Amino acid sequence: MTTIAQFRDPQLATDGSVVGFYEREFYAFSNFSSFQVDWAGRHWPTSEHAYQAARFFETAPELVERIARARSAHEAFTVARSNTKYQRDNWPDIKAEVMLEICRHKLQQNPYVRRKLLQTENEYLVEDS
Repeated sequence: MTTIAQFRDPQLATDGSVVGFYEREFYAFSNFSSFQVDWAGRHWPTSEHAYQAARFFETAPELVERIARARSAHEAFTVARSNTKYQRDNWPDIKAEVMLEICRHKLQQNPYVRRKLLQTENEYLVEDS
């Protein structure tokens, strides 16, 4: 029998002191979850689409469009990862700030995600993947 625990990060605490969110109750926090977001002047199918496209805003608009049209967050991720040589030079310096901004927009625009966040109260949030 397969259990969820078999797929958890073994370093992540399981005593309830941390809220892990990857393919479980708090999956809504994942950039791969199907919550749309309006950010940077356009509508994105997921926050992953927006994040991956941001790598190329200044350098490769055709990749931005390709990522925006990707049929899934995984496809958006794959397109971006296979074209890193075209990403903006300062991406390593700004990517965390970009992610934070996109996540804030996602929370503001999606009441369900906001409710899930409020359920976590003051617990640490960790992507358990």
